[in-house]
Amino acid sequence: MPIEAGVTRVIREDIVNENVLYLGCEFSAWVSIDRGESWTKFGGDLPTVAVHDFAQHPLTGDVVVATHGRGAWIADVTALRQWSVDAIKAQATLYRPNRVVMWRNGPTRGDNGPRQFVGQNPSRSAHVYFSLGENASQAKVTISDIKGRELVEFRDLPATKGLHHVEWNLRPANQGRGRGGGSLAAGDYLVTLNVDGDEQKQTLTIDSDPSYTVNDQNSMTQEEFEAIVGEGD
Repeated sequence: MPIEAGVTRVIREDIVNENVLYLGCEFSAWVSIDRGESWTKFGGDLPTVAVHDFAQHPLTGDVVVATHGRGAWIADVTALRQWSVDAIKAQATLYRPNRVVMWRNGPTRGDNGPRQFVGQNPSRSAHVYFSLGENASQAKVTISDIKGRELVEFRDLPATKGLHHVEWNLRPANQGRGRGGGSLAAGDYLVTLNVDGDEQKQTLTIDSDPSYTVNDQNSMTQEEFEAIVGEGD
């Protein structure tokens, strides 16, 4: 166990990958991808708190860190569950991204004063992770629709050894704010990683907001979609 972690409170096995372990300690949380042979601090923005337990959602790929305090800390571990010593040491590995929901904003109900509760909304972006076992000359990620039409390309990504992250705001590269047109349809999209000419592919699934009917989803205008995904870059 990591000495700097303090007193150990709980250890849990991941419900998908038995080699992934979560360790809750007096001052921090830790994770192992090799069933306890080595440990890495879990949660870069997790405050210095005692971690009492971990709750794992069976469908969304989320892990909730229980601090028994006044807040909850949630992490998407979809990519982490695919990590292994072999995957990280490989020349390049593209990890299957989590599903994304195109959440629609609800109506504003005004300010309830000091009794108003405000929480953080779910992410409306797609998160793509890839790792490089050695330094490369060039790395890029492209996202295409089911017909092969390229929607966005991320060039000049870091090509150094280690884990890398790409965030996509679900907006095609040629579709600026306020241009109008149809919204991005729910369904499967193709993520392609190209490292020095070698390609790997994974499927990204985008779901419609389950709280709206099919007719509501199909009638979404571009302006409504832009309001959903926010300003973005």
